[in-house]
Amino acid sequence: MGSDIVDINNDAQPDIFTLDMLPETNERIKLSSGDDNYDKYNLLVKSGFNCHAMRNMLQLNNGDGTFSEIGQLAGIASTDWSWATLVTDFDGDG
Repeated sequence: MGSDIVDINNDAQPDIFTLDMLPETNERIKLSSGDDNYDKYNLLVKSGFNCHAMRNMLQLNNGDGTFSEIGQLAGIASTDWSWATLVTDFDGDG
């Protein structure tokens, strides 16, 4: 849906924030899941498509060419109908 590259932890490394549309509650997940199901997902993976997790991702740059996905730890994995990332330095520490 949306993405941004920003240094979230002030280590001079670019981190990546991407959005998808995972609802916050189980009820909303069930109501908005559409026609996707487990069998269809397995068929797509077996056909060569990549696995897809429908949630926001916050990729923390490890500084060695790798990233760690910390979206769930940061509490931003499920924000429902988010269309754009807005990242800023609210406390002014760089």
